[in-house]
Amino acid sequence: MAKEVSQKEYVAHHENLLFVTRKKIADEFSKLSYLQINALEHRVKDLKKKIGFAKSGIPTAFYIDG
Repeated sequence: MAKEVSQKEYVAHHENLLFVTRKKIADEFSKLSYLQINALEHRVKDLKKKIGFAKSGIPTAFYIDG
């Protein structure tokens, strides 16, 4: 169930996910297949979009899966 959060919490949550995803790519690069790396890179791109939109100042409600 998703919970409504503030913009600041939303950005912090997604920045943490971005950090963890990038760390996983760096730490496990030699063990990952091409498809796994590609999926993680797409996740990084998606997280960057979410963070950018959240910081844009467009009024909206922010939800985090929880």
